[in-house]
Amino acid sequence: MKRVFLKVTAALLLVLLWGCQESVEYCPDKNPYLYCSFQNTEKISFDTFTVIIDGLSEIQIAQNGNNTTKSDTIFNGSTPPDTLLIPLSANSNNVTFRCMFGSNKGDICKIYYNSDILFANPECGFIAMYSIDSFLLSTNIFDSAYIKFPYINDDQQKNIEIFY
Repeated sequence: MKRVFLKVTAALLLVLLWGCQESVEYCPDKNPYLYCSFQNTEKISFDTFTVIIDGLSEIQIAQNGNNTTKSDTIFNGSTPPDTLLIPLSANSNNVTFRCMFGSNKGDICKIYYNSDILFANPECGFIAMYSIDSFLLSTNIFDSAYIKFPYINDDQQKNIEIFY
C-alpha cells in the first residue's frame, strides 16, 4: 500500500513540475497599436503629409520593427503611409490625431475605445485589451472611414480605413 502511495505521489509531482516548467512562448503586447490605413481613391497628391497626436508629449511608436521615442508628430512625409500605428493609453478612452495636408488644410480623427485590464498568465502578468467604440472624422480632404476590425491586438490587422 505504501509503495502504491509513493508511486502515485511521484507521478503527481512529475506532472505538476513538468506543467509548471512549461514556458509561455508568447505574451501579447501590453500596449498594442491601433492600425489605421489610408486609401487614396481620388488620386490626390500633396507636398507634405503630417500626422500629429494631440495630448501626448512623448510616445513610443513602432517604426520598421524598432521602438523609437518621438514627439507628438508620428509621421511626416510626402504621401500618407499605407498603415499608421496609433499608440493607445489604458488611462484614456479616446485618441485624437490631426492629419495636415500641406501648410493649411487638415483633418481630425477622434477614435473612442474601451480598455479592459485582464490577467493573461503568471509570466505575462496583466494586459490591456482594447476595442473601438466609434470615431469622428472631419472631411476637408478625407472622404470617409470605417471600422474594419474593432478589436485592437498585436495581430497587425487594420482597424480603421480612411479614404481620401
